[in-house]
Amino acid sequence: MAVQLFSYILSIIGLCGLILATISNEWKITGHDNDETVYQEKYEGLWMKCHADPTTYSIKCISYISIFHQSVEIQAGRAVMLISIVLSTIAALGTISGLRCTRFLDGNEEVKNKVAFIGGILFMLSGLLAVAITGWFMYRIVQDFHEDDTREDRYVIGRALYGALAAALLSLIGGSLLCVCSITGLRPHKNISKHPISNSPGKDYV
Repeated sequence: MAVQLFSYILSIIGLCGLILATISNEWKITGHDNDETVYQEKYEGLWMKCHADPTTYSIKCISYISIFHQSVEIQAGRAVMLISIVLSTIAALGTISGLRCTRFLDGNEEVKNKVAFIGGILFMLSGLLAVAITGWFMYRIVQDFHEDDTREDRYVIGRALYGALAAALLSLIGGSLLCVCSITGLRPHKNISKHPISNSPGKDYV
């Protein structure tokens, strides 16, 4: 029960991290050229891009107007991250009834374990999707950074992208532990004889 509850908490933390990373504007950031900080930093996320001026401490953000005019990374990132969040949300709500520490479905332990197992599968699937899209997004940023060294605006990996990857790993680990804890209750129980075995055979007689 303790391990199952711990894995569920890990998955919930992963879900919260995915939501925060998705709405964050720091998926990629520029402002460093030849290891020297420039005067204006730029941030880009899945929904808007921002300009920060260190001299005036002001930040100006502009939302993306059209979906179709965005890059493939932005469109794929939005779609996959939203799907990942939806899967984790469904798993988080459904798994509550399958946890051994709750009173839901107390009359049917097999169904309770099946619900928790399915929730773990959804958490794992959500984590895998998020790991895939964040890994691909990081690869594209690094690839673009090394393609042209003469550009002034060269982006590097932002903090939100690292956070999204960490949250995805938490969902994946939490879902895996949840499946392991629940699958033990799905195994068929062997019939164990209720009659005690005598330690001195041949002597217990009437």
